[in-house]
Amino acid sequence: MTTALITADEPYSHRLAAAYIQDFKNARKNAGLAPVSGSTETETKIPYIHFLMPLESQPDDVIQIVKMACDASQSYGTLVFNVGDGGANYQATEVYDSGWVNLSPNDHFKLGGRNVKKVFVDVFYDVAPSHPGRITRSELQTDLRGCSNSSRLVRWDKYRELCKVVQEAKLQKVVFLACSGGHTKNLVRKISSDFKTKCEATRSSIQPTPQIETSGRRRVNVANRV
Repeated sequence: MTTALITADEPYSHRLAAAYIQDFKNARKNAGLAPVSGSTETETKIPYIHFLMPLESQPDDVIQIVKMACDASQSYGTLVFNVGDGGANYQATEVYDSGWVNLSPNDHFKLGGRNVKKVFVDVFYDVAPSHPGRITRSELQTDLRGCSNSSRLVRWDKYRELCKVVQEAKLQKVVFLACSGGHTKNLVRKISSDFKTKCEATRSSIQPTPQIETSGRRRVNVANRV
């Protein structure tokens, strides 16, 4: 059981995610870890294995890196993503459905909910909308029936491929460090259902760069979990 950390290949992405992991060190004992890169801290830390996600990673690259991280975390491990932004559409009627989290930098593997534009995959693509008294089809069923060459189907297949990787890893949980993504509870639950693994996402904005307090201590803002 190991924690695997995937971060964007940029200066403070690793530090913020590492701070999130260490926030729970009191709950996990007898663990030791070398200091975070660039740090002079020597206190006991939770062990984790770090993977970098290049800024221009394409879907196949994302799947490969996630597979390596899952293999490293072993059974009942934890996988933490800190690779891109997240959000919630507070103006939407179904705010719990309308949001997004990123599995890669630059929105190349952006998982979104209902009515979210410019996503790699709408995770509700295979869910038929609820209309009492009417028989409805999911957008996936519609495309399969009349638009078999749809680019959405190609992207959906990539998403299902990634889901299979996570499913087979039998992780304890997956964590998305993505601003406000945790407010879209149905989105996180749908991803959790597709991954067949418990998923968590941050509920508020996070500050990726360290701030120096008046006491001289360094602080990195880590948001609440779902």
